[in-house]
Amino acid sequence: MTDKKPETPEAKTKPRPTTPQLYKRGKKPVPAKTETREATSEPRAAKPKSANAIARDKNNAKKGQRNQNRLRPENSKTRARAGVPQERYFFGVFIPKELHETLLTMQKKLVGKWWKATPSDQFHVTLLYLGGANKKTLEKASLEASAISKSLTPFAAKLRGTGFFPNEGGPRVWFIKAESEMFTSLHETLRDKLEVVPDEKFKSHVTLARKKGASPRPAPMVLDLKWQITEFALVKSVLAKEGPNYSILERFTLGDNT
Repeated sequence: MTDKKPETPEAKTKPRPTTPQLYKRGKKPVPAKTETREATSEPRAAKPKSANAIARDKNNAKKGQRNQNRLRPENSKTRARAGVPQERYFFGVFIPKELHETLLTMQKKLVGKWWKATPSDQFHVTLLYLGGANKKTLEKASLEASAISKSLTPFAAKLRGTGFFPNEGGPRVWFIKAESEMFTSLHETLRDKLEVVPDEKFKSHVTLARKKGASPRPAPMVLDLKWQITEFALVKSVLAKEGPNYSILERFTLGDNT
């Protein structure tokens, strides 16, 4: 039996190292090196920017300004789910009542409970989507649209074949094409005057139905329905849980100089 050496007061009070140290075999612990830098009162001089960096900064500033002009709506699905109506605005051309019966007959071809047909009083071609615009933006939109409408004359349009958005995979929207070069021209004029940057490429169409779940596609259909465009409108859309409700804020008659 061996005698234990009594612990000395120094051994009891000696603290253990709390920070990591570097150990070498057979040698004492070597503390990690720390670098110290003397504080200087003079700040470092900034390096001059190259011509490419200056051009890049200017380009980014322009992009930032364009993004500020974008009119982005709030999350419609979240607000609608919470029962809070959301106001959105757009310019559109409504389909005349004499064409409604044909479109309603097409909607009867829908199969499956997940297709939601568009009400006939909401059949329209969206010219420019404004999103959640404020009062100042709406006032400017009204003035610009009034000036544009006076510079135009009535034009003819056609409803042709059906299609889907997106075309590949599971479609969410079933539509019929609305054909006229003036739709694109009117869209671009409104877009440029109001400095709105659309999120998607413009495609003139009339939405016939939206799909909320798995349902078969309707068979392709081709029409040749003609009508005369004499006006377009600034529309307010209130999106609630049960769906959107439209109200026309102002109509703009083409070629009206009164």
